[in-house]
Parts: sequence; C-alpha cells; structure tokens
Amino acid sequence: VLFRSVVGTYLEDSVVVDDLIITSRGAGTAMAFALELAARFSSTEKAQAVADAVLADYQLIACGA
Repeated sequence: VLFRSVVGTYLEDSVVVDDLIITSRGAGTAMAFALELAARFSSTEKAQAVADAVLADYQLIACGA
C-alpha cells in the first residue's frame, strides 16, 4: 500500500499545534506563528519579549483573536 488514508480535523484557528506539527493558516497569521515557535522552542517569556520588540500584543495574538 503506497498511500494510507488519514482523516484529520479541520480547524480555523490561527495556529494549530498537534504533537510535533505546528502550522498556521497562511501569511496573515505569520506573527502568531512566529510567536508560537518562539514560545515552543524557547519560552513564553522570550515570545513576550519578541512581541514587545515589534510592538505586538502577545496576549491578544496568543489567544488567537
């Protein structure tokens, strides 16, 4: 069998984290995606610092609003 059918769940969240996969909806969610990566690979404090440096509201972005 070359291909296996995999049924997933469609989500409209800005950023979706599923085990080792982190994805986002597209270019419009690049900031949320970048901050999620910073939080996952470093810390939420580092993600907050990055958001502050680019004048973004981390709490608003992190909540997917």
